[in-house]
Amino acid sequence: MFRVGFRRVWRLLCSVLLISLGAATGEFLTGVEAGRPAAEADEKAAESSIRAVLTAQTEAWNRGDIPGFMQGYVRGEALRFASGGTVQRGWQQTLERYQNRYDSPAKMGALSFEDLEVRVLSADWAEVFGRYVLKRDPSVGDATGLFTLLMAREGDDWRVLHDHTSAAEQK
Repeated sequence: MFRVGFRRVWRLLCSVLLISLGAATGEFLTGVEAGRPAAEADEKAAESSIRAVLTAQTEAWNRGDIPGFMQGYVRGEALRFASGGTVQRGWQQTLERYQNRYDSPAKMGALSFEDLEVRVLSADWAEVFGRYVLKRDPSVGDATGLFTLLMAREGDDWRVLHDHTSAAEQK
């Protein structure tokens, strides 16, 4: 009888020890903390790579290169773009939406992203929140709005998987 009791106590102590070690090292965390990169350097490198994708997007946009802008998005049917009360799925469909909506240099204007907040959620996922600003011809009017991106790592690259952009406010 003592042996059975001892084994149970021993298992309980081992379990408590393992859980304590896991909590101390972050192995058992849940929610947005789960899977965070162990090294701060990894997180900073991921944030830098993500910001480089967004910079490349603004540069492409400002050259009038919508397909170049779209290189920052996951290429395939998994892409979801939500804006103005509608949802667009798929890379090609999203490209066509941009091309139809911004079919002239006056409508495209000059794009910038402001107030960017990059939050690395894990080695493979990140959230980006910010404001887009389109400076455009007075005949069209400037536009601004908010966006939230869910970015996924594809090999060494980061791509937008989900984009939720607020309806533009005309200025």
